[in-house]
Amino acid sequence: MTIPIARRVRVGRRVLLTLGPADADADAEAAVAWATRLRSSRLVEGYALAPATLEDVYLAATAEATPGAAVTPQETAHA
Repeated sequence: MTIPIARRVRVGRRVLLTLGPADADADAEAAVAWATRLRSSRLVEGYALAPATLEDVYLAATAEATPGAAVTPQETAHA
């Protein structure tokens, strides 16, 4: 199953993935399963699934102006 990623923002070691609006419940379940597998494989230290915060919005809005930040629109994560 692919997880629709509407936006990817990387600032330093932090990566913010915004899920697409299609089917929030199924996408969230798939995203948690994917992140759990990554954590079990020790590819990530941790993850969180939460509604967007003001900090998330700020990072997304300023990422293009931040040195070392990368913004990728419409990326798909593969399970």
